Amino acid sequence: MDAQPVVESAEANAVEVSPLSKALVQIDGLATGLADLQRQYRGVIFEVRTPQGMKAAKAARLAIRQPRYRLEHTRKDAKRLIEAEAERITAALLEIEEPIHLQITTEETRRETERLAAIEAERVRVEAIQERITNDIRGAVARADGRNAAHIEATIRDLIAVVIDATFAEFKGQAEGARASTLFRLRQMHEAAQAREAETERLRIEREDIERVRVEQAAEAARLAKARAQLAPAPAEVAPVETQAETTRLAPEALKQEPRRGYRLAAPQRSELEVDAAPPARQTRTEIDESEDESRPTATAIVRVVAQSFGVTEATALAWLLDMFAINEKRAVA
Repeated sequence: MDAQPVVESAEANAVEVSPLSKALVQIDGLATGLADLQRQYRGVIFEVRTPQGMKAAKAARLAIRQPRYRLEHTRKDAKRLIEAEAERITAALLEIEEPIHLQITTEETRRETERLAAIEAERVRVEAIQERITNDIRGAVARADGRNAAHIEATIRDLIAVVIDATFAEFKGQAEGARASTLFRLRQMHEAAQAREAETERLRIEREDIERVRVEQAAEAARLAKARAQLAPAPAEVAPVETQAETTRLAPEALKQEPRRGYRLAAPQRSELEVDAAPPARQTRTEIDESEDESRPTATAIVRVVAQSFGVTEATALAWLLDMFAINEKRAVA
């Protein structure tokens, strides 16, 4: 508190001994002379039309003008002196002020740096939590997209195992909500994947069944072809070949004839209907039909039942039955 008066006293002493004080004294003297000039010349009317009056007016003007010129010179000199003195005093004050200012600005810079660091740390903290919510929780949907049901189920278990604790801070509620919505979406994806895989498995089994049936039918066809080839008569005994349509048309009637009556039917592949012996002349077709049991099913019904029972076409069933008749006939002849 005592330093300020000491400085002011030193500045006062400096002003007293400086050229500025002389300029100020001159200005004070001019101010004193101003009062004399005002009393002497203010409001005076000179007889400028006469030589004496003109001379008196010029003398008065000179007496007033000379102090004004001196004042202007004094002002300019004083201005230069004031500016130089001001610069000197300013430099002296800065020499004292700057160390103190440096302490203040250093502390303010430190506080601002800490404030900015705290803002950055908060930004990094929030960003890290949001990244955990986005990647660890919501990102499970992207990781499970297009995967099988087992992988999606494992993703659901992993998401349930995620611990939403205090590390999520004020975003804990947001994390729990994100997990709930993500689990809902994952369970929908799991159900869709299960349905998709079940359909794929069904189609695979269906294709395998179709292929198995195709192989079995091919094997059966090969077996039938081989059996027919073995049962086919010698070339000299082959009867005129009839068409497949004719054989199919005559088959129901042929099946009504028992082998003991002497009728023999060839397989559809041979396309022939051969009669070994004519029926007795005394017994007509009508009499034969009337002698049969009325409850006996028709040949067409028998062929249809065999076809449905073994899952084959009626043509294949008819071929089987014709082969059976041919085999039985050959055994009877032998």
